[in-house]
Amino acid sequence: MASFSIAYKTHIEPNEGGYAKLPHDKGGRTYAGIAENYNKSWEGWPYIDLQEMKLKGKPVPNNTKFPDLQFLVTKFYEDRWKANRFSEINNQDVANLLFDYHVHSQSNAIKAIQKIVGVTPDGKMGSQTIQAINKANPAIVHDALLQQRRNFLEKVINNNPGYESFRKGFAARLAKFPQLVKENALPLGLLAAAAGTILLVTIANKKKKENQYQTAV
Repeated sequence: MASFSIAYKTHIEPNEGGYAKLPHDKGGRTYAGIAENYNKSWEGWPYIDLQEMKLKGKPVPNNTKFPDLQFLVTKFYEDRWKANRFSEINNQDVANLLFDYHVHSQSNAIKAIQKIVGVTPDGKMGSQTIQAINKANPAIVHDALLQQRRNFLEKVINNNPGYESFRKGFAARLAKFPQLVKENALPLGLLAAAAGTILLVTIANKKKKENQYQTAV
C-alpha cells in the first residue's frame, strides 16, 4: 500500500515552496501550492491576510514561508490523499506520480490514468479504477502517465502563453520522477497502449478460467 508520507515528503513539499502571487497564475494567491481561487475555504488564508496587513501595503516576498502554517498545509494534502484513496494503490511510484499530478492538475490526473488502464475517464478514484491500476504493470502505467503528463503540460502552455514562464519549473518537477521501463525496452509512445493491453489480457485470462471451471462442473 502506498504511503502518504513518502509521496508528500519526496515530491509535494519540496516542489510547492511558500507564498506566491504571480500575475499569470489563474489560481491567484497561493501558499505551498494551495491556490486561493480553487481553495477559498482553506484555514490558512486568515493567517496570511494578517501577515499581509502587517506589511502595510508592501508585497509579501515571493516564496516566503510561515512555519506556523505547516500543520495546516500537511493536513490539506493528507486530506486530498485520503479523499482520492491513493493509499489503496499498491505501487509507491505510481501513487507518487498520480498524487503529484493531481495536486497540480486535479481530476485531469485521474482521467489520464483511467484512460491508460482502460477505465471510463470520469475523474473519480473509485474501486474499479484502483483495481485496474493494481492489476496492470506498474512500470508501464507509471511511464505512460509520465509521458501523458508531459503532453498535458505542453498543451497547457501552448493554450496559455502567460504560462511560458512556468515551463522550466514544470520540466524540473517532472524530471524528479524516474523512467521505470528500461530504456529502449518499449517505445514510450506505445506505453499507454501496452498498459491497456495488459488489462485486456488479464480480463481474458479470467474469463478463460471461469469457462474452464464451468466445463469441469
